[in-house]
Amino acid sequence: MEENIIRKLMIKEPKFGKRYEYLFERFSRKWGGSEQDRRDRVKDFAKNYELYIYAFFLGLRKHKSVELEGSEKSRSNVMAIRDWKPEALRDYLVACTLAEDGTPFREYDFMKEGELDKKSFELREIVESYTNGGLSILEEEFKQDKAYFDKPFSFTEFVFE
Repeated sequence: MEENIIRKLMIKEPKFGKRYEYLFERFSRKWGGSEQDRRDRVKDFAKNYELYIYAFFLGLRKHKSVELEGSEKSRSNVMAIRDWKPEALRDYLVACTLAEDGTPFREYDFMKEGELDKKSFELREIVESYTNGGLSILEEEFKQDKAYFDKPFSFTEFVFE
């Protein structure tokens, strides 16, 4: 199978700053679970990658990107992008990432294997920086008002403010 930039990006496991782990513990279930189990534990996101996607779009919408700093020990990761659901939302995240990169799409057709590898890491960094930007926005709001996200539809309202 011929490799392309989308396949290369889809196998990546994006990271986020460990300093935001408490947000994942508060708002999502690491390995999912039943809908009832999620409600019983008052989790807004069934899986960590759902909060990750939310934070990416929050950072993108608010034009806030924060580079992932520090060593590997100061980072956590979520599962490979190819496993994220719903697929349509995942694919939209990939499309937004490609658009943010600004590389003309036709250029990807002419990239050699090594160039595709390098570019896929750059694209993962775009995903990570917008996600960390979104997480920093969430953190700021959470620190100001710990109960804000307990209200129904608060995450929806927050992203569209």
